[in-house]
Amino acid sequence: MVLLLHGSGRTGRDMIRPWQGIAEDRDLVLLAPDALNSKGWSDTRDGTEFLEAVLAAAALLYPIDPKQVLIFGHSAGASFALQLAAAPPEGVTAVAVHAGTVTPVAQPETALPLRIYIGDNDHLFPLAAVRASAEALAAAGHPTDLLVIAGHDHWFYDAGPGIAADAWDWFTLK
Repeated sequence: MVLLLHGSGRTGRDMIRPWQGIAEDRDLVLLAPDALNSKGWSDTRDGTEFLEAVLAAAALLYPIDPKQVLIFGHSAGASFALQLAAAPPEGVTAVAVHAGTVTPVAQPETALPLRIYIGDNDHLFPLAAVRASAEALAAAGHPTDLLVIAGHDHWFYDAGPGIAADAWDWFTLK
């Protein structure tokens, strides 16, 4: 199962389309909740407790392994996913994101593998800031990959299917 976290001003439904082909090909369950406030995710409203409840509800409906949950986030959802990496919902084994940063970086309870995708033309998350976050996450103990996409900006949805396919391949190697 992949838990998808949307960006600011978006909904979970927006995250499904880029992952749809992967899900159909791999018989994968996608779970894409909405943040309480579409402007962004909050650790008090949408944090670990909320996400664990969402995962538990999904486990009642779908044959999923609750110990094999993967997170993918974009933009505000990416930053939130990176924040969650220090104390993730139970069962999360890896996190991949597109266009996000996190500061400060908390010491993780478990060092989750992380992959960060960023365009070198992203106007909302400049490459230098994303690189600094990746370095801080690695220094905190997370095995961290940073993939810079040449000529790419912040817009995830056109490049999303390719990024999702690459993220899925990376997830399956973890």
